[in-house]
Amino acid sequence: MGAKPEGKETPLTAALDAIAVTILCIFLLPLLASYASVTATLAVTHNAWFVLCPYLLHPWHPSEGPQDRDQAIEAFWVSAWMFYNLVVIPGGLAVLILITFLPLVFLGSLGPLATLLHRLWLTAAASYCVWAYLIDDSVNRGGVASPTLRRLGLWSRIASYFDMKILVEGEEGEGPRGGHGSRIFCYHPHGIIFWGVIAGFASWHWKEVRLQSRTLQSCDVRLGTISFNNLVPVFREVNKNIGSFTVSWNSCLRALERGLNILIIPGGARESMDAFPGTMNVRIRSRRGFVRLALARGASLVPVLSFGESDMYNLLKMKPGSLAFRVQRVYQSLFGFTVPLFWGKTLWGMPTVMPLRRPIRVVIGKPIQVERFEGDLRSEEGRKAVEALHAKYVSKLHELYEGHKHLWAHKGGSFRVL
Repeated sequence: MGAKPEGKETPLTAALDAIAVTILCIFLLPLLASYASVTATLAVTHNAWFVLCPYLLHPWHPSEGPQDRDQAIEAFWVSAWMFYNLVVIPGGLAVLILITFLPLVFLGSLGPLATLLHRLWLTAAASYCVWAYLIDDSVNRGGVASPTLRRLGLWSRIASYFDMKILVEGEEGEGPRGGHGSRIFCYHPHGIIFWGVIAGFASWHWKEVRLQSRTLQSCDVRLGTISFNNLVPVFREVNKNIGSFTVSWNSCLRALERGLNILIIPGGARESMDAFPGTMNVRIRSRRGFVRLALARGASLVPVLSFGESDMYNLLKMKPGSLAFRVQRVYQSLFGFTVPLFWGKTLWGMPTVMPLRRPIRVVIGKPIQVERFEGDLRSEEGRKAVEALHAKYVSKLHELYEGHKHLWAHKGGSFRVL
């Protein structure tokens, strides 16, 4: 009698557990950021070497190098994109902060010219912030989609690296271009870095996919992303000009009201923690936001499955409830994204963030036509409409997988709706 039930948490263990999670949250993110930055730099250096110096590596037989030139160029652009996101953006942000605030510490010792230059910089920075965060709301209504950026050759190179192919069901008129109204493309699964979205939907023009599809040739799809990506100065300008916008309820509604097609990932960042090679884990069983959005606007839902999206990286498995798992949930609640423990290609003996060269096969299903719900979606009738459409969507997603798994799914692989 009086014995404590096995496994029961005491106040002391709960406090120690909370302290451990806090310490991990503080130190894990900088460590992972350092690892990502260093290995991204290593990858872009390695691939640039193979692009620029094949004759130095193999002066007598340059054609017998470890990679042919096209493959080296493709790998370089993939690593350059990683380098831009993991090194240039955070490094540039750090430089901007230092330039802005560090001179204030030494304000009394600055010369007149330095003081003038700093004041001019502060004026320019303040003007940009007013324009970007108070005046320009394009990131909240579907982005801009610059034709120049979306036709850059780098998208084609990234797509070729993954030998990417896109199959559009109902190409003869029932596909995503057929019918009327806007479309909500729902992409599954998220993967670690959703390379299928970057390579397949950020571009407007590359021969391997878009020029072979009447649907995709003229289908402008805007890309929903977390708000954090649209808060970083300068980076937000690149982001919005490739058609990205903040994936919030109001932003999605405004984009659809403009008649735009949008792409969202209903599983969100949480899905990246399930991106194990050979699997397709879709975390939408408890998610209803995309369904409510379709009903609110009468927009069709287009299921999109990406075979191979989870094969780019190896992922450390974290048990639900473990310290590492709980740290990821804290990051998700704070920043809107998780920081999964992953690694890709090994270069010079070091595992890096460079993705493995694995094929991506994207299947775009026929749109599910949705009638606009005029009532209150929170009412009993509204909830029934949401549940009915959600069940229909999940069923269509299973059909889409079953119809193409014999071509592109892993033998013994799994498809789960979580």
